Amino acid sequence: MVRRLVWFGTAARRFVLAALLVRWLDEWWSYMPAGIIEDLRQDLGVSYTQSGWLLAIAYGGGILGGPLGVLADHVNRRAMAVIGSGVQTCGLIVFATGSSFPILAVAVFALGAASDVVIRPLEAGLADDETRALDDDGDGDGDGRLARMLGRQHLLAFVGDFIGPVLLAVGAATALGWRGAFGITAAALGLFTVLLAMAEFPPPEQPEHDTRAMASEFVRIARRPDVLRLVALEMLLLPLDEPILGFAVARLASDGDHAVAQALAAGYVIGGIAGSAYVDRRGVSLRAARFGPWFLLAGAVATALLDNAIGGALAMVLVGVGMAVVWTMLHERQLMVVPDRSATVSSVVSTLGVVGLVLPATIGWVADRASLTSALWLLVAVAGALVIVVRSAVPQNVRRPPR
Repeated sequence: MVRRLVWFGTAARRFVLAALLVRWLDEWWSYMPAGIIEDLRQDLGVSYTQSGWLLAIAYGGGILGGPLGVLADHVNRRAMAVIGSGVQTCGLIVFATGSSFPILAVAVFALGAASDVVIRPLEAGLADDETRALDDDGDGDGDGRLARMLGRQHLLAFVGDFIGPVLLAVGAATALGWRGAFGITAAALGLFTVLLAMAEFPPPEQPEHDTRAMASEFVRIARRPDVLRLVALEMLLLPLDEPILGFAVARLASDGDHAVAQALAAGYVIGGIAGSAYVDRRGVSLRAARFGPWFLLAGAVATALLDNAIGGALAMVLVGVGMAVVWTMLHERQLMVVPDRSATVSSVVSTLGVVGLVLPATIGWVADRASLTSALWLLVAVAGALVIVVRSAVPQNVRRPPR
């Protein structure tokens, strides 16, 4: 990757570094609202239903951020990423100082909307570089380099999943509190914004300058059956990430031990790192793509059954492994299914995928009306549906790893 971008010099290394770190930071901050569900209820009177809506609203920012992500195929990518990262930094500061549900909702919406604006320019640059490499090879079949790069990126992302819980655990045990943990996260995003400003992004391939042409292309891509399959996967995968971990943590935290409850995230991170390390080494093989959803289903069942820290952590290991494999498969396909329009495909998937945002809110509603355990069993049904969708999509959506 660095060799193919050597003409950018040191700034190219900053771009590659930023591309590897962007999901690390995104997973770090995105866990934070899910990890303080019980804190928000006790400190601010935010109900479980409202917390479910906060998780949904964070993804709902994609209603705005999704279409904006299309611009990464057409405009100055560095400027776009810097603006998005600056908005995220401000959103975290607002959340850290917020005192009511409406303020928190505005903050998480801004965070969710800006997420696409930061991620799309970086990943579109990676995808364009891979496309150029395929053209240079002349065989058109690829060699799994992008999947392995994404595996490395996702490995760091799972580490980001660990940093958030550690900060919250430290906050629960000290005077730092959850607000201080959000403040530290805001500072990290501020530093990342500086890194983006110092990086040089690969320019868009075949950019459009006509807004109508961009919109027409968005609609055309949204009608493709292979892209619609990715939308279905995105919708089902969404509640099996932060929401399942957040509600499992909330079940333990409701018994009064907030610090121990965060230990579940350690199991999730261990599984995610193991799955991502496998993908980094082997790519997304046909076999891996098929076993990934079964790990998610087994982990969801174990999470619903086991309501103690040790059992929950082991269940989260399974969830983490499955998430790493399925996420990489989905991610790589989004970036490569339509050459030179990776940002547009990803934006279509995130925009149409907002239909699935009703799931986290529904899970919160079930938790309020019945119990947190009932909500977790609902997630088992979601994992079962994911197995079916992935099995139907795998033949079209994976390539075999290199020998």
